[in-house]
Amino acid sequence: MNSNGTLLAISSMNPVCVRGITCTTGSVHIYRHESSRFIKVPLLRIDDGYGNTLQESERSDNTIVGYDVSLSGDGSKLSVSGYDFNKKYGFVKSFFVDSL
Repeated sequence: MNSNGTLLAISSMNPVCVRGITCTTGSVHIYRHESSRFIKVPLLRIDDGYGNTLQESERSDNTIVGYDVSLSGDGSKLSVSGYDFNKKYGFVKSFFVDSL
């Protein structure tokens, strides 16, 4: 959540994949607080070699995305960690929220 509580990032993963079974999993969803409720923010496609790194359903790259998510205090930047089973290393990707 950003510092003023108006933006929230939540990750979700298939628990089977996280327990050592190699499979693609992980999604990150961003919600904006408006009028006493959180509204899901639509994300645009990110073409960075991973396809849309924030949506599990469009990926088949053998990675887990969303171990950790973090929003900057002002809500302008989102960082997402994950693990690439093919390359055998962890990674962190950072995005400008307005460009998602």
